[in-house]
Amino acid sequence: MNGNTQVASRPAYKLAALAFVIVFVGYLMTLAPSVTFWDDGEFVATAHILGVPHPPGTPLFIIIGHTWDWLIKGLPTAFKLNMMAAFFSAGSAALLFLFMFEALRSGSEEMEEKAGKIFRVGGAFAAILVTYFAFTVWQISIDSGKVYPIAMLLIAL
Repeated sequence: MNGNTQVASRPAYKLAALAFVIVFVGYLMTLAPSVTFWDDGEFVATAHILGVPHPPGTPLFIIIGHTWDWLIKGLPTAFKLNMMAAFFSAGSAALLFLFMFEALRSGSEEMEEKAGKIFRVGGAFAAILVTYFAFTVWQISIDSGKVYPIAMLLIAL
């Protein structure tokens, strides 16, 4: 590895944090300001009152949403839960960045240190930008009617 074993073996936590910030800010800039279509209103209302939406009820989402609603003061519940979806998606993006950074290690072993780092960092950022700004992932990440952002984070963990 051309003398970069110590540096290359450390996880890129700062870059993963940067990936989180890029995705989260991108989602916040396009966040739904209030209730959107489909299940959104039902999930906002039941998270606020700690109720039970239609079966199967998604209890983990409701408990996390209720806690998020309680912790953040001064904003409408719908906006807070939309922001929660963006937060969890951005969190899964940071974890995907770390995964891709490590997955690209074998492809960079024969490269010089600087080229290898550019390959790994560039590839990991390309992966999160393409994935998290693809229409479907972006759409489920800017409104609270979807339980998928929490699922994406749990899968990434």
